[in-house]
Formats: sequence, C-alpha cells, structure tokens
Amino acid sequence: MDRVVSLAETVHQVVAEYQSYSPMAIMHAVHDPAEGIDLVIVIPNDRTIEPHVVAMTRLDQEKVLVEIDTTDHPLAEALIGAGIPRSQIVLAYVGETAQTI
Repeated sequence: MDRVVSLAETVHQVVAEYQSYSPMAIMHAVHDPAEGIDLVIVIPNDRTIEPHVVAMTRLDQEKVLVEIDTTDHPLAEALIGAGIPRSQIVLAYVGETAQTI
C-alpha cells in the first residue's frame, strides 16, 4: 500500500532540497512543523555579508504561501512538480493573495 504524503511533508521535502553545498557559505534547511514554516537560510563565510533566507514557505490551511524565493529555480515550479496544484500556491513575495489566484 502506498503511503499518503501530507501537504506539509511535501512542502518540507521540496524546500529542504534547496539546501546545497557551497564553498562560500553554510546553508541550513529549517523546518517548524508547529508553525507550518520551512525555509533555507544562507550564512556566508564572509562575515561582512549578512545571513539571508533564500526560500521560505508558510502553510495557511490548504494553501502554500511562498514568502521568499530568491533562487534561480522557482520554488513554485518545484512545488508543482511535487504534485501540489498551482491553485494551492500563493506567491506572497510578488503580492499574490489567496483571493487573487
């Protein structure tokens, strides 16, 4: 029998894939299941550059709010590729709301 993966688990898996090796920084995937938040933070080796979030999602009922996406591989496309319908994805970082999609 196939295991049913929840929306929260799918989002967590997709966002965590944005954590990758970099010789110039440390990247951490952060998952807060209680708040429904997933993000990847970059901590540069060069301490004159501030740490920053490159991708962040937040769950709001059955919607995935993409709060930050500064990657060259759009997070929304990765979420859709993982089986989440576009109608459940809100690109909050560009001003979309659940009512505008």
